Amino acid sequence: MIAPPPGGLRIEQRAAACGRLVLELVGDLDYDTAEQLGEDVLTALDTPGLTALALDCAGLGGCDSMGLAVLLQVRRHTDRAGVRLTLERPPVSLRRLLGLIGTSAHFGVEPV
Repeated sequence: MIAPPPGGLRIEQRAAACGRLVLELVGDLDYDTAEQLGEDVLTALDTPGLTALALDCAGLGGCDSMGLAVLLQVRRHTDRAGVRLTLERPPVSLRRLLGLIGTSAHFGVEPV
């Protein structure tokens, strides 16, 4: 696994199956890093033939309210673009947060 920068977020892009792209998140999704994810997703949505975008959250350390806000914004952007969004391997803390605020279903994640 790729180590995150101290107090930051590393986003690695990898192509998967035809029309599918994975963004691997390593580090914290918070006030300081949320904008970076939003920009990277907008760039990814410009990929020709993109039909599915996955956010691999296995390396996600923490997610604050700003991180949650950008995840919801990402969901709106992918919906508008007709691209299916999935959160892969979300840590327990993220599943708990999504469950507490009632947004688990928006991401296909089972709450804790």
